[in-house]
Amino acid sequence: MKTLILLTALLFSSIVNAQNITNLDEKREESINTEIAPNILSSDLSGRTISDIEFSNPYPNPVKTQTKINYIIPFTFKRATIVIRNIIGTSLIEYEIVYPEGKITLDFSEFDDGIYFYSLIIDGNIILTRKIIKK
Repeated sequence: MKTLILLTALLFSSIVNAQNITNLDEKREESINTEIAPNILSSDLSGRTISDIEFSNPYPNPVKTQTKINYIIPFTFKRATIVIRNIIGTSLIEYEIVYPEGKITLDFSEFDDGIYFYSLIIDGNIILTRKIIKK
C-alpha cells in the first residue's frame, strides 16, 4: 500500500511538472517557478521563504463532505488560489484566496471516494502540494 501511495505521488508530481513545462512554453515572457514546495520562492515574491507562510493541514482528513484549512500569507500577493486535482492531475476546482489571513472551506461532497491533491498557488507559483483523502 505504501508503495502504491509513493508511486501515485511520483506520478502526480510528474504530471504537474509536465503541465508546468507546457505553461512555460505558452508564457515565455513570464518568470514562473515550477517546482513543487521550493525552499525559496521566486524573486517576484520578494525572496520570502515557505516558512513565512502558515498553512494548516486540512481537518478533517479523511474528509466526508467538507474540510477546512487555516492560513496566513504574511505578504502582499496579486492572486492566491487553492487548486484541487484528482489522482491523475486533472484540475477539478479552484478556490480563490482573497484575504492574507483566514480559514477556507473545501467542498468534497461532489467528489468520489479516493485520493486527491490540493496545491497552494501564489502569483503563479506552486508553493506547496499536499494529499487529501475523500471517504
